[in-house]
Amino acid sequence: MLPGMEGTTLYVAAMGKPFPPEPPDLIPRRVRKSCQTASTATAEAPAQTRKHVDAEVQTEAPEPVSQQPVPQCDGPRLVAFLRRVEAMVTRELNKNWQSHAFDGFEVNWSEQQQT
Repeated sequence: MLPGMEGTTLYVAAMGKPFPPEPPDLIPRRVRKSCQTASTATAEAPAQTRKHVDAEVQTEAPEPVSQQPVPQCDGPRLVAFLRRVEAMVTRELNKNWQSHAFDGFEVNWSEQQQT
């Protein structure tokens, strides 16, 4: 017992356990606090203006992209590569053809996305 506290009952609120249901005036040192946020007053009001302001933005012209020369195709090496990967690519395309991953998907060909 703490000195000077003889005959006094101390109440401690543990997690999830409330104070005893006694009127607040019986325990004068108990402080009541709330963790609720106070309500915020709001109001709606129409607004109009007669001023009209335009703003224009100017950007620098893009630099033209230089055309890279088309490299010459090495026909025999390309044919050898395509023969090596043809079976694997065909197998993967057949698996994708039978997949239901995109069932119900509709392609929107009219929408062009520029990157």
